[in-house]
Amino acid sequence: MQYGFIDTVNSQASNQVTSENKLIYNNVIIDDVLTDVNGEVITLNVDGRGMAQYNIRAVDVNGLDGTMYQGINLQARELSVEILISAINAVEFRKKYERLNKILRNKNEVAIRFSDESDRYYFGIYVSSSAPKEDSNEQIITLKIMCSDPLKYTKLNTLTYANSSTIDIDSDYPVKPIIEVTFASNTDSFSIRNSTTGKTVSYKKYDAVSANIFKFDFDIGTITRGTTNVDALNGLVLTSNFEDFTIDDGNQVVITPPPQTVVIKYRGAFL
Repeated sequence: MQYGFIDTVNSQASNQVTSENKLIYNNVIIDDVLTDVNGEVITLNVDGRGMAQYNIRAVDVNGLDGTMYQGINLQARELSVEILISAINAVEFRKKYERLNKILRNKNEVAIRFSDESDRYYFGIYVSSSAPKEDSNEQIITLKIMCSDPLKYTKLNTLTYANSSTIDIDSDYPVKPIIEVTFASNTDSFSIRNSTTGKTVSYKKYDAVSANIFKFDFDIGTITRGTTNVDALNGLVLTSNFEDFTIDDGNQVVITPPPQTVVIKYRGAFL
């Protein structure tokens, strides 16, 4: 971060501080939106983007030294964002807090980025902040943001896929994709199989409505058909591996019968 203090006398002068890691919360750049002639909000430091943390499952067994290892899973990710809030007077100072509270108030997890890592998206929600004494119009507080999913993701990528070819995706881990298939004519039944993992999704139409376009969103668990995206989940064959279907770099997806076109959309996953 680069500091360039230019005026320590004029109370309305900006400190001209440039942060390298601005907090972007739900597509709002906090520093830019809340900084004006009446004061500044500046991201100072961010913690929690480094090494992953794990929960270890183990049990004590009578007569056994140590414990018996049972398994491991990733912990939720906690981001701590230290920011500076300053204003020219007490009234404007309280308004900064009001505006910040409005931006951070959400009922669901939202996309979170930082300007020094703008190609990675965290998904989380603001939980709380530190509470320093309010005896000054300049304070440093730390925001606590909880990400139930510890992974971070790329933007939504789109690739045109040749049926049965090797998938080339930008991801360190398997992802749940959106797969859009278009057949040359209306189709009653077909299957999507990841020949690498062995997971298969089978579809069979049971009503009188025909379509040649189908979209499977494995992330949110929906199936639609046609150009108007009519709900088509009732065509899912119950033996399908719908909830467990993923793709990874180097996998091969085979759609039978072969469609006219296949479009795969995904967010690459990283730790």
